Amino acid sequence: MGLMKTQLAWASMFALILLFALTVIFTRSYLGGKVELAFTSGIFSLLLIVEIAFIWYLVLNFNTQRDTNVLKIVDKTGLDNYVNVYSKKTFNRCKVKPYKIPTGVSIEAMEFPTATNVFLSGYVWQKYYDGIHDNIERGIFFPDALSKKEEIIRSYVSQEDGYTLYGWYFRVTIKHTFDYSKYPLDFKDLYLRILPKDFAKNIILIPDLDAYKYINPSLKPGISAKTTVLGWDIKRSNFVYKVTTYNTSFGMHDFTCREKTPDLYFNINFTRNFMGTIFSKLMPLIVMLTILFILIVIGTNNLDNVSRILGPVGAFFFAVILSHVSLREELIIKDIVYFEYFYITMYLMILLIFVNSVFYSREQLYWLVAYKDNLISKLLFWPFFYFLLFTISVVLLLL
Repeated sequence: MGLMKTQLAWASMFALILLFALTVIFTRSYLGGKVELAFTSGIFSLLLIVEIAFIWYLVLNFNTQRDTNVLKIVDKTGLDNYVNVYSKKTFNRCKVKPYKIPTGVSIEAMEFPTATNVFLSGYVWQKYYDGIHDNIERGIFFPDALSKKEEIIRSYVSQEDGYTLYGWYFRVTIKHTFDYSKYPLDFKDLYLRILPKDFAKNIILIPDLDAYKYINPSLKPGISAKTTVLGWDIKRSNFVYKVTTYNTSFGMHDFTCREKTPDLYFNINFTRNFMGTIFSKLMPLIVMLTILFILIVIGTNNLDNVSRILGPVGAFFFAVILSHVSLREELIIKDIVYFEYFYITMYLMILLIFVNSVFYSREQLYWLVAYKDNLISKLLFWPFFYFLLFTISVVLLLL
């Protein structure tokens, strides 16, 4: 998938160059006509917009940043094979077979109160078989839960044919590290780790796949149909196994068997509803630039031109700063994310607009602004802006 994304990206960039070259040839803008140059500038800007949008499409649909250290459970055959192999290895190593406890999860509600905290509520159930699990303490716990923010209440107990079914309602907030570097094109891979309450025993929790109508991850098993997360789209869910490396024996005399036991996780994948960010954060920046571009187009060669542009430039500069600060407060992260480079580009554009206006108002004009009444600045305004965004997108999203 990563190779296909790279090939598509290179093909699209080649198409951009080809279409731009054809535009220059057919419009004959190389002859220097104002109308032809303006048309070519507009076409090149439009091509860059399309290319940036295509890069976004590749990032959203060819996501290769997956955790390769986990085993995804997507069918019962694969689960049975894995558990059987694990049981044999455990018996050869510890001379005892592990206890297998079927466990299921149903998420009823979720939210992200902060950039690193996740709140979940729902149900967990387990099946304890008669004569096999008699000496095992009933229950589970979430080791990644924040203190004082975990609530597990027994909801029901049912005696079935050969086993006892226990169900718990839970409310838990866990701390989870997410990668926001590609914001707003980022995704979240949430892993809810579930451990048996009788932690000292050699127990492996088995996903109770028989309890679900479907187990295809794209159909989101274990997620209630009414569950929504503001600003995010739930893409898939499934159980996964992952062996946790411990640096302690927890005081146990023989921890060899337990430390090799794979932990059961319930994995939920989200993608951000980035259109909300586009309209709330990017569109205002484009509107500001459009107003400044109009001021450049109608600008005159006198000192009044500087004062006419200085007011909007100053106001827009502080507006961009406030929006940038708001984004930083929303994410609460140390690193610079992808969208922040849009703000950095805006700072540069505002500075260049002001410098251009100052030079254009001087009695002794510089050649760059003197040529055909500041034509170069007007023609390069949008292509330069979108080329910067295109370059940033390639470097941060594709390389």
